[in-house]
Amino acid sequence: MAEGHAFLGLKAGWASIKGRSPAETAGLLNTGRMGRKNEKQRKSSAWPPLDMVGCGGVLSRAMTMQGPPWDQRIAAVLVPPLAKTSITPNQVTVFTLVLAWAGAGLIAQGDPVAINWGAGLFVLARFFDHFDGELARQTGRKSKLGYYLDYLSGAGSYSALFLCMGIGFRDSDLGYWAIALGAAGVASAVISMVINLGIDKEQGGDEDGDACGYPGFLGFELEDGTYLLAPIAWFGFLYYFFIAAVIGAVVYTSWSLFTLIRLRRRLRP
Repeated sequence: MAEGHAFLGLKAGWASIKGRSPAETAGLLNTGRMGRKNEKQRKSSAWPPLDMVGCGGVLSRAMTMQGPPWDQRIAAVLVPPLAKTSITPNQVTVFTLVLAWAGAGLIAQGDPVAINWGAGLFVLARFFDHFDGELARQTGRKSKLGYYLDYLSGAGSYSALFLCMGIGFRDSDLGYWAIALGAAGVASAVISMVINLGIDKEQGGDEDGDACGYPGFLGFELEDGTYLLAPIAWFGFLYYFFIAAVIGAVVYTSWSLFTLIRLRRRLRP
């Protein structure tokens, strides 16, 4: 079979140059080589490569996941009983947002006990954040409203967390710089939401109500680092987590903006 395909290819190639002058034949061959060379240059001239771009950042091939992340798989197991009720995906989204605000509010108190409870509530809220999308998939209730509401809930949750951590640490060595850091985190969360919406739009991810996910590896997404918030707070290291998280949020936002710019340049001639 392979020999037959090769023979047909040679025959077609011979037919394309049969009857042409040596100069014309050389021109055809050179055109083919130049076409392949230009295509190769086109693919390698811009970074990031188009097939390595994901929402929220640039993904290497090693950072792409086959299948949903672990927390999404757990949510898929827990959601079926919920799907039999009258609860809607958007109601779940609002509930997770309120729960995240409650946790962030406790962190703002600055009291160690309140911080521990607040961190636990916030992590629980971020886990429940997977339930709305899974409920929408299992019940066939995906919607444009749910798509945007999910983004607003995520940005609102992280904005509250950054702001409340800043307020909670205003009496630390950072002083009122803690509030400034919290404000930087809030800005990063809001700007990242807008950027990711733009990346979704460029890739068509907003047409069916699905948002593109975060970079991931071995079943874990970048966002799953939020789950470390609770144990870090319980062991008394939330102060350092706060500083590192703000820096990471600013870097992530900058990288996402870079991704969107490059993506638009490549998709729009």
